[in-house]
Amino acid sequence: MAETDEPLPTFTWALNLVRERYNCPKPALLLGNGFSQAFSSDFGYKTLRAKATLDNLSNGVTKDDIFEHVGTNDFETVIHTLERAAQLQEIYTPFGTLQHDLKADAEVVKKGLVDALGAIHPSSAQEVDHRKYLAARMFLSNFSLLFTLNYDLLLYWTRNHQVSLSQSTAYPIPSNDGFTDYGDSDRPLTWKSPGYLDQEVFHLHGAMHLYAEGNETRKLRYKSGGGGKLIDQVRQNLNAGNYPLVVTEGSRENKQERIAANPYLSYCYNRLRQLDGVLFVHGVALSENDQHILDAISDPYSGVTTLFVGLFGDKALYRDVKHRAEGIALERKQRGGRELRVEFYQSASAEPWG
Repeated sequence: MAETDEPLPTFTWALNLVRERYNCPKPALLLGNGFSQAFSSDFGYKTLRAKATLDNLSNGVTKDDIFEHVGTNDFETVIHTLERAAQLQEIYTPFGTLQHDLKADAEVVKKGLVDALGAIHPSSAQEVDHRKYLAARMFLSNFSLLFTLNYDLLLYWTRNHQVSLSQSTAYPIPSNDGFTDYGDSDRPLTWKSPGYLDQEVFHLHGAMHLYAEGNETRKLRYKSGGGGKLIDQVRQNLNAGNYPLVVTEGSRENKQERIAANPYLSYCYNRLRQLDGVLFVHGVALSENDQHILDAISDPYSGVTTLFVGLFGDKALYRDVKHRAEGIALERKQRGGRELRVEFYQSASAEPWG
């Protein structure tokens, strides 16, 4: 779409275009943090930075020292900066200790992000208004497959929220995440490795309710009685030093290495690479930190034919996102792949939480 001063089309317009022009009744969806921030601004990096303690940083360095030096509230950018600084220190002073401090501080920031997410969540799924869940289900019902970059529990809670039979029938949403209980409520929910094609939900960067145990990936479930709420279980694990399966690495290379080391994450990423047809990208900044996600779409063998990218705010805010989205299509063309069409819509008009 050429640069114009015309207002951005709405989400409804985009859906109608997909159905009428591209003959695709239910495209796939890639979700980012914008989905969670539409639920509450607490899920923005500014609040997460304020909630994160980061008490164990090296040499008296404070949280604000690091974030203000990097000039961002983005945890992944801070992590990337620390990791890159450690790599440079290894070149200049291979026998020094500073690189070890920098690597250790990167780990502190990673864990601090997960701790902060645990702190800002509602205390239970029941605290979220039913109308919000219904609005989110209406939004998600437009899609056949859900790929998400988010770690939080909002999507999981929405998928498991009980609605009436008529509402469930009217707004069916993708729900098969590949985990099964084998009919035993006491047995952990375990991902079916190596994965099956009926899986519809993919946590590309893991999530707070997922954890690795040996070579298996498992999922927390609600337990009746005390301490049964998911967020309580997450917090108990965090307090015990048991961290969930989440990809918080800063650089593309480190993210790819982390993903390759886990069968579940590898499978989810490969399903994105193998995707065909139309893909909506909602609440994703398409930043350099997620270049591996962009690479999956710009791959010359990708079957994605059209991107519908949600843009938020005014032109000054979304110009970079728009430029990066168009860059995906250009890179695919330069790599000899099939044409990738790119359309844009106003993400706020989707009103995913009502």
